[in-house]
Amino acid sequence: MATKRTSGASATPEATSAPVINDYEAHINEPAKDVEPLNLETKITIKNIADWQVGFSRRADGIGDVLISNQGVAKISRAEAITQIQSGTRLFCGVDGQGSHATIVILDEPTLREVGFVTDTHSQKVFSDDITRELFNTKNFEEFKRSLSDNIVTRAEKRALYLSIKKLKLNDYSKMTFIEKYTGFRF
Repeated sequence: MATKRTSGASATPEATSAPVINDYEAHINEPAKDVEPLNLETKITIKNIADWQVGFSRRADGIGDVLISNQGVAKISRAEAITQIQSGTRLFCGVDGQGSHATIVILDEPTLREVGFVTDTHSQKVFSDDITRELFNTKNFEEFKRSLSDNIVTRAEKRALYLSIKKLKLNDYSKMTFIEKYTGFRF
């Protein structure tokens, strides 16, 4: 029921029967979904996939540097992570600016969604042991080479692949020989 203003301070209730003109008006009148706003003070986990120490200067949380040991993790505020990405820090943004092949991986999905690295149709390309398993499960050698060059791009990923193969104790001579040539790391 809507109220109609008349002259003076009183208002009389009056039923409205105006049809919805377009989808825009219908959307405006929908109840709001319960979306929890991001707390920028929350500490999130970030992971270094490189086999060496990496670091960056703080931009949002004061003065100083953040250093992450080789293949280590650290906690930073969500605001710091978002600021690093908005500033274009390559360790976070990767080779394409969308987080693909990044050396420092954010392990917090709400933050990844906020910066656009993960959507309903797109996910961030980051190295994991699962990629190593998929590579070695590939039967066609040409497909293996193509998949390797798509998934392993940076020096940090090449070293992580090498360490992952050793950790998983994988053994395929032809693939490992090609990986040695591709990465420059000998088994």
